[in-house]
Parts: sequence; C-alpha cells; structure tokens
Amino acid sequence: MLFRSIALGLLSTPAAAQINFFEEYVITLTRGDLDSMNTAAAALYKGKAAQIDATGTWKNPKSGNSGTVKLIGIYLYKGMPCRRLAHAIKIKGEADPKRFRIDRCRISNGDWKIRF
Repeated sequence: MLFRSIALGLLSTPAAAQINFFEEYVITLTRGDLDSMNTAAAALYKGKAAQIDATGTWKNPKSGNSGTVKLIGIYLYKGMPCRRLAHAIKIKGEADPKRFRIDRCRISNGDWKIRF
C-alpha cells in the first residue's frame, strides 16, 4: 500500500482546506470533513493506551466524503511522543480513496501538532 506525506494549506474561506500531495493530486475538503477526520484521528493519537493498528472511521453526510484512519506508528522524536497515522479519504463520486500519512507529536504544552 502506497502512502504519501501531505502539506495542508487553508483556502481563502475558513470552510474548506486543500490537501496537496506534492502536486500528485489535490483534494478539497470541507470544514465538516476536516472536523470529522480530526475527531477520528484524535481518538487514536491522544489515547494513553494508543495501540498500533487501531482504526477509526469518519463520514460527512453533507459532503458525501468519508474515510478511515489507522495508527501505524508510535515513536519519540526529540523527546516528544509521536504517532504516525495512515489516512484513506474517499471523495464522493471518485472510485479510489486518496491515501496519505500524517505524523503528530505532542509538544510541551500538551497540544498535538503535525510534524513536517
């Protein structure tokens, strides 16, 4: 299975975001998509008992988009606990999901930030 790293950039409106897979493809997600995706992911990376292969799902009935997220790695980076998450986003009307991975690390104030 091929996963890609991502770069997130907000559009001019706060209601949507684009994900640019290093110019391989771009998808546009609504704020509702992002909120649902982040809620599913947070349940995996914030848990004290985070376990490899734990999986979450999300769906946004308004946009028709959905996805899965899977915890695929737990590691330390510069003393920070980090989690690697594999995402598969299914865009309404498209046959194949877009796949990528995101690493999040917990910084000193307790927030989890995307590691680039």
